[in-house]
Amino acid sequence: MAEYSIRLANKHDLLKLAQIEKEAGKRFSGMGLVDHLLGQTLPPAKLIELIEKKQVLIACVKNVPVGFAAVSVIGKNAYLEEIDVLPEHGRQGHGARLIQLIIEWATLNELNALILSTFLDVQWNAPYYQKFGFRVLDVHEWNDDLKQKRREEKEHGMPIDKRVFMQLDLHKSI
Repeated sequence: MAEYSIRLANKHDLLKLAQIEKEAGKRFSGMGLVDHLLGQTLPPAKLIELIEKKQVLIACVKNVPVGFAAVSVIGKNAYLEEIDVLPEHGRQGHGARLIQLIIEWATLNELNALILSTFLDVQWNAPYYQKFGFRVLDVHEWNDDLKQKRREEKEHGMPIDKRVFMQLDLHKSI
């Protein structure tokens, strides 16, 4: 593997993060899920907020960004807002490394769980996260924050009937 590193994002990375997100989103093209959303990215103001909080990690190959993960905190949980890897750098462990570092960060910050929203039946979505120990949350397990996240997804035009929340519990009871 080429020289690989992970670093915190800074404001100068905003354009590159948008490019990575757009390129990674093309993998969904033609699936009938988000074709109408292709080309859209996380709002820059949201990314700047997370960058300032040191909650955006970038995977680099030879110091060139090829992927990123952005995480927020809702209640006592971490929430994976976005994770993307350029398709030509996929299946090389970059996403897995980013997820592992987010898990470590959330654990160190004494958060209860890492939660995300994803497509249930897309191979590199829910089935991928299950490999890390994430489980699908039943609707009755959603708190008000997750209900709000789902409303936001719907307003944004996401096909919410095809999406699930998944959770990785970080602190096991003894």
